[in-house]
Amino acid sequence: MMRSDMLYLRPVDVEAPDGEQWQVARLWIGRRLPRWRRVAFGEAGADAASGLAMPSPGSPEDLAAGLVIFVGVVVFAVVLIPLLLFGIELIILGVVIAAGILGRALLARPWVVRATPAGGRGRPLAWSVKGLRRSAHVIDEVAEALSLGVAPAPAAATEALLGDLSAPG
Repeated sequence: MMRSDMLYLRPVDVEAPDGEQWQVARLWIGRRLPRWRRVAFGEAGADAASGLAMPSPGSPEDLAAGLVIFVGVVVFAVVLIPLLLFGIELIILGVVIAAGILGRALLARPWVVRATPAGGRGRPLAWSVKGLRRSAHVIDEVAEALSLGVAPAPAAATEALLGDLSAPG
């Protein structure tokens, strides 16, 4: 079971011969994700709605035209605006992910491959690995070693990380 406040790439679930479950993954963000706070809006919504008044409908054609305009505004507000915003968010997310991978590659920043026992029992293991492909090989090596019940010692890892692995820095 992975911690929900960290972001992992390519997780691999492994069962050791003693029945212990492990998850081996590449750590994308080495710090905890921010906690979002609730913001109280107070009476602002009630004040804004109190200024709306319904005019008299007039003729049936005016009522039908008003109803068509109202339905059009509702469809625009409920469907089209969120779709446009979601599309923009996806584009921004793609640019951020591409920039992150490119930045790691150009700056030669190592990836952290982390093996975490399920349920929080035991101590997580972590290795620093330079290169995206090497980190994929280390994930495979560690998963295979854990499934065989052997202490993982990947050859492509530059160093084993020690210390508090719950919030790597």
